[in-house]
Amino acid sequence: MTTIPRKFLHMLAMSPFLIGALFMDTYVPRIWYIVLSLIVLVFFLLFEIYRLEHPPFNETLFRLFHPHIFKTHERHRVFSGICGPINMLLLALFFSKSTVISAFIIASYADPIAAIIGMRFGGKKNFVGRTWMGSFAFFASGAVLLLIAQRFLNIPLSPLIMVGFAAIAALIEHYINFLDDNFVVPMTFAIIMELALRMAM
Repeated sequence: MTTIPRKFLHMLAMSPFLIGALFMDTYVPRIWYIVLSLIVLVFFLLFEIYRLEHPPFNETLFRLFHPHIFKTHERHRVFSGICGPINMLLLALFFSKSTVISAFIIASYADPIAAIIGMRFGGKKNFVGRTWMGSFAFFASGAVLLLIAQRFLNIPLSPLIMVGFAAIAALIEHYINFLDDNFVVPMTFAIIMELALRMAM
């Protein structure tokens, strides 16, 4: 079960990645961002390996942070928050700055806003636990934030296309049922946006 504190932590934890992307290529060399991403990912992996291989430590964490941070199924599985540094590394390695920032907007804010609204007002859930109210919140917040990014980053795509990207991401998030949506949604979004940017050049 997802809780509201977990989603606020999601936004808080993802925000530094987004802020770092704003400075990438302009004030900070991309290689620094890549190295930092790798360091964060390695640290996260080592922590998770230690947690999963030391049951007393793991159980202590669960007593303290379940269900507001850890989900039940993460007791014996890697914490899904590891998708943050994985996304950070892959986006920095393979995508343009505009795509990196836009993907992090979707992952950092639209996704948790959708979950919070869905939990509060969503009603009936679909087969992957999503509600249409939550998905609309994803689309609306994603569209507004992407339009702001499009304006201030001078992204060479029309506002209508940016709104369309938000709609596509919301639909992917609504129906995704494999791997982890924290990874699949921003990475799928990034691939689609990068293709559109290259076609526009």
